Amino acid sequence: MRSICLRIPAARRVLDFGCGSGWVVAEAEYESACQVFGIDCSLQALSSAKKRHIRLAAADGVQLPFADEAFDVVVGHVSMPYMNTRKALSEVFRVLAPGGSFFLTFHSFYYWRERLRSSVKARNWKDILFMGYVAANGFLNHHGLSQAQLWWRPSWFETVNTPRGVFRSARLAGFDMITTEDGTRRIFFAATGRKPNPSGGVVLPAPEWSIYCGLARRLQPAARARSQSA
Repeated sequence: MRSICLRIPAARRVLDFGCGSGWVVAEAEYESACQVFGIDCSLQALSSAKKRHIRLAAADGVQLPFADEAFDVVVGHVSMPYMNTRKALSEVFRVLAPGGSFFLTFHSFYYWRERLRSSVKARNWKDILFMGYVAANGFLNHHGLSQAQLWWRPSWFETVNTPRGVFRSARLAGFDMITTEDGTRRIFFAATGRKPNPSGGVVLPAPEWSIYCGLARRLQPAARARSQSA
């Protein structure tokens, strides 16, 4: 069973951020007139996504090949763990039109714990050490600090996140109306945010979503708003 179901509002331009094989948008509900674009750094994943009738580009999420304000909605399912959180959210903000919104999911520390447990059981010492790096990036983001890149493998990046860290990063990027889920009970959690529209023009409704774990269980689209201070 798929773990995400999206209903995208009356948006003209949608970006699937780290689209992989493209199944998230392919299975989402959206209007036929909507233009859907997908980016991913994996050429293999993009080759699988071609059959989804999505316009594709091979790109890094922290350097998107699109003009400012190019999209109304940005969605992405667990692509954010492989990008610098603050830099990626800043790029999402840049390419969103005023009044546009994002729906993104992030790996939680619950995911980290389960993966570490599997690595210890398998005595995978390389992954155990790597998970220390992943946890450190999550800790840094949680406390509003810059995340680290592996200097000997600059193409490798991974992090886990906390709702507080994501909230801070989204707010620093410029978003308002930011919501996050509780990140303690599932391997990933969702966050949404909206780019302000200073001119008071059109503000599109945020994507509606459901998350399924085992038996289908609907979660509230708005999740819970976080209003703690930095």
